[in-house]
Amino acid sequence: LGGDGTVLHLASLFEVDEPMPPVMCFSMGTLGFLTPFDVADFEPLLDCVMDANNMPVHVTLHTRMRCELHREGKVKMIH
Repeated sequence: LGGDGTVLHLASLFEVDEPMPPVMCFSMGTLGFLTPFDVADFEPLLDCVMDANNMPVHVTLHTRMRCELHREGKVKMIH
């Protein structure tokens, strides 16, 4: 549980070309751009996922990108 920063940290644990496992994100931060579910609603949402054979579960796919900062012909940072 956490906010967008937690989701970004989780994504950083996997290589860029390696698929990330499905994650159900609950917002505990202030913005919530990447965490679509409010933590106050976690029980009914988890019940829905656990009962996925009887109810469809919609998934949002996010693309991960890599950014390199070059200075004077050398890579200084990679994100």
